[in-house]
Amino acid sequence: MNCIQCRQPVADGSRYCSFCGTRIEELEEAAEEETSYGDIQSASANAGQLSIGVSLFLLVTVLAVAVSWIQDYTASKDTKILEVFGKYRAAIEMRLFPEGETEQMERKYAAATQQMEEGNYVEAIRLYEELGASSENEQQIYRAKLNISKNYLASNEYTKAISILKELQDHKEAAEFLKEVNFAYCVAQYEAGKFRHAKLLLTRIDDDKRTEEYLENAQLMIDFSGVWESKDQKVQVMFYGWNGRIVTETGLRTPKYNYIYVKAALKDGRLVGDDYTFEIKNKELIVKHASSKAQKYKKIADYAYDMM
Repeated sequence: MNCIQCRQPVADGSRYCSFCGTRIEELEEAAEEETSYGDIQSASANAGQLSIGVSLFLLVTVLAVAVSWIQDYTASKDTKILEVFGKYRAAIEMRLFPEGETEQMERKYAAATQQMEEGNYVEAIRLYEELGASSENEQQIYRAKLNISKNYLASNEYTKAISILKELQDHKEAAEFLKEVNFAYCVAQYEAGKFRHAKLLLTRIDDDKRTEEYLENAQLMIDFSGVWESKDQKVQVMFYGWNGRIVTETGLRTPKYNYIYVKAALKDGRLVGDDYTFEIKNKELIVKHASSKAQKYKKIADYAYDMM
């Protein structure tokens, strides 16, 4: 054994180094520590190499299984499996095989195009917006919004369609379609008996000959609307929307009332329905019935609140 201080040989059984005087026990302890530290370093290095090897093996195994799984399911003839797997395949492949920015943009564009073809316009708009501003993406977003407005029109949701089209009216096609939707909304309000609202909407449509007839009829129905009363105040005729009601007071001591309901339609400037004909002349309502003489009534209210 050599002294760790002076590196000179030390005789067996000596308690001190004869050259530098270092105790032999200190030499033995130092030698043991050096041996132990070396063993630990060696074991740590071996463990690290083993850990890296195991991790690489597991990673390769997982990738191999995943690739095999993708291939097996892609080749499957089970339509349910293909439907479910197809929904998540893109996400799985992107996790396993990360793409560059170009590949991701191409994949997202393809997904947006597919959503457009399937009629999922809201999702298509979201994807195109994520792709960033470009003339092509903006055109696709415009087409998607236009199609959404057409769907709203098909389901009679006129105000929603109009709201979208107002954003797009810089495009000639959208501006023309907005006129069509506005006109359809006017007609719907007119047919629903909301004549004042229909008239207001009709006055906002420019240069459309179709509106003239509806505007004239809407004003005529506004003139009919309200409460009309006979000269003796025993009979009242009310109109609200397309519905009419004739109320006749009967009885001498105890008032009683007789009600007749009429579903009317406009024809040649007159309201007709249930064998009744209603016409306005000189600001008077003339009511005719097949079984009675014509009666005249004066208007006493513009709104038939009792029928609302």
